[in-house]
Amino acid sequence: MTALVVCNGKPLNETDFKKFAESCDVIIAADGGAKTALQYGIQPDYITGDMDSFDASEGVNSVIISDADQETNDLEKALNLALEKGIDEVFIVGATGQRTDHTLKNLSVQLQFLPKFRLIKMIDDIFEYDIITRSLSKSINIGTVISLFPLS
Repeated sequence: MTALVVCNGKPLNETDFKKFAESCDVIIAADGGAKTALQYGIQPDYITGDMDSFDASEGVNSVIISDADQETNDLEKALNLALEKGIDEVFIVGATGQRTDHTLKNLSVQLQFLPKFRLIKMIDDIFEYDIITRSLSKSINIGTVISLFPLS
């Protein structure tokens, strides 16, 4: 099963967002990511997080799971929920672009959860973020920007 996890960072453009949402089995909003999903007319299946960025009384038809734990961020809460629901592929949007500290934390969360999913990928309007743990061979278009840097 595939999940789209929507965080509260810079949102994907509406066309790409809806394309991902339609291709996924489950949509999980990480706290304020629910506002982005709803803005684009997509009802999340689940909304989870500490609810400091989303007012759960806004009249949504989602399962709301409030978790006040401050030792995990909202993306970690959403990915743990995805694991509980038997998800094996995750596309994460809205995890970059607003605050550098949140972007760096979300990259470390992607690394932390890498062994738990068959696929875990962050996507924004400019890049796809893959963590490569082995040799990789991939065909790409000439002129495509590729950046490689170690996370550990």
